[in-house]
Amino acid sequence: MNFLTLIISAFVYCYRFIRFSFRNFFNAVAYAFINYFSFSGRATRSQFWYFFLFCILLYLFTLSVSIEGLEEVISNADSSQESSREILTYLLT
Repeated sequence: MNFLTLIISAFVYCYRFIRFSFRNFFNAVAYAFINYFSFSGRATRSQFWYFFLFCILLYLFTLSVSIEGLEEVISNADSSQESSREILTYLLT
């Protein structure tokens, strides 16, 4: 086996693994939202952890968006007279 076939087989294996993992991830998130208010039955361990990972990623996304918005409010508040009121309004909404 030469080096090129080794690299190609590694990429094929990784592609199959990643494709399978993403399919499981999205299926687990969909299953969680479909059965969110159904209190009968159980989810598998992988479904639980995939949904937990989804929640953490969603939290990090919203945190990054809110930090960017807060930076914009602070920069606009520095040039205006009502800086504390604008910052407080942004933080409360």
